[in-house]
Amino acid sequence: LDEVATCMALCADEQLLVVGTSHGNVRAYQWPLSQYKGRCQNYVSHMGPVTQLRVSPQGDTIFSASADGSLCIQHIGQVTFHDADELAQSGGEQGGLRAGSSSGGGSKKSPPLWANHADSVLV
Repeated sequence: LDEVATCMALCADEQLLVVGTSHGNVRAYQWPLSQYKGRCQNYVSHMGPVTQLRVSPQGDTIFSASADGSLCIQHIGQVTFHDADELAQSGGEQGGLRAGSSSGGGSKKSPPLWANHADSVLV
């Protein structure tokens, strides 16, 4: 199934757009998209679709909730952005997203104990 955006949040400083996906990923995109051409950092956070997103007022922490019942607190600190093509080539989920609603199926990956960064915790 195609990965679709299920929710979004824009940081208070309007430098970062955070997108939750139907495959349980959370992506941080440089904003505005037209200027940065979809450069993003991917965080594999959940087994089910992301249903809620919040970004701390300082823009350094992402809070995400999923249909799988999990909550992930992701300290993002300094973000390393990648082109969508780089993300796809490195074995990550496809870089491009299309808007839509999730079917609720999620992906069939193993549940993460920790997300990609050492400062992340899955609750």
